Amino acid sequence: MKKIFLILMFTVATFSSTISFAQNLVPNWSFEDTVSCPTGGGAIDLAIGWSSYGHTPDYCNICNTAFQGIPSNQWGYQDPKTGNAYAGLITL
Repeated sequence: MKKIFLILMFTVATFSSTISFAQNLVPNWSFEDTVSCPTGGGAIDLAIGWSSYGHTPDYCNICNTAFQGIPSNQWGYQDPKTGNAYAGLITL
């Protein structure tokens, strides 16, 4: 009985995930919409819809060629997944 129940639940979960549609609840998820180019750390509030609490998260954009540029910046080398920006944070 348990096997039949598990198979049935797996089938329903698989079927419902392939036909369901969801909406993106994260505004500006790729950090492309900006107020201005970031010039220092903790500048995530320059990306529309995001806020900074202290000095993190950091906002990196291709428009900044020095401190937080893309793809090369003070933390290394990383291309954005999409577009010209990404955010990063330090956790302790």
